[in-house]
Amino acid sequence: MFTGLIERTGKVADAGKGAVHINTGRDFGSSIGDSVSVDGVCLTVAESASDILGFDVSDESLSLTTLAGLKAGTVVNLERALMTGSRMHGHFVTGHVDIIGVVEKVERKVRSMDVVIGFNDDGIMHNFLAKKGSVAVDGVSLTVNEIISKNSFRLTLIPHTIKNTGLFDIKKGRKVNIEFDVLAKYIYGMVKKGQENSSLTEEKLRSLGYVL
Repeated sequence: MFTGLIERTGKVADAGKGAVHINTGRDFGSSIGDSVSVDGVCLTVAESASDILGFDVSDESLSLTTLAGLKAGTVVNLERALMTGSRMHGHFVTGHVDIIGVVEKVERKVRSMDVVIGFNDDGIMHNFLAKKGSVAVDGVSLTVNEIISKNSFRLTLIPHTIKNTGLFDIKKGRKVNIEFDVLAKYIYGMVKKGQENSSLTEEKLRSLGYVL
């Protein structure tokens, strides 16, 4: 479990054949077996040596995230797993990417950037978006400022986010990992299940005296 508050950016040293090595710049305080969010994808540390962390990447992760496009020199967002007892900033991020999105528009302002991201909705994804709700983009906890359409939304990047994450050079056409708010997904699932199992029909309501 993560918070979406990036601790550090790293640079890919090498990637391919189901593995990726990342230069963290200095010791990241992670040991073999620890969970680390890499651009929003939860990976397990397989190698740890000074300022280099090595991860195995499954075919599943490669097919569903942007990790397949990593190459030497790529800047990635890094966050270690949330510790029990820590202050809960950001929002609950699992590191399980829902879908790959594409940046449709970037508007640079004096001290911020407005970014519009679109995604191919499979029929339910849009249900997890809410104005002023949370979403993780490449592992960064952000607020949905506006729902543009069924499959696009607008975010604002503040100076701190621009300076301290890999979103500093975000451009139109860039692919990003999107993880919708896990609480929204659970609530949607419970409501949907309740609707499917409900015995409250129009006929039942009439029998109870309700006028429809």
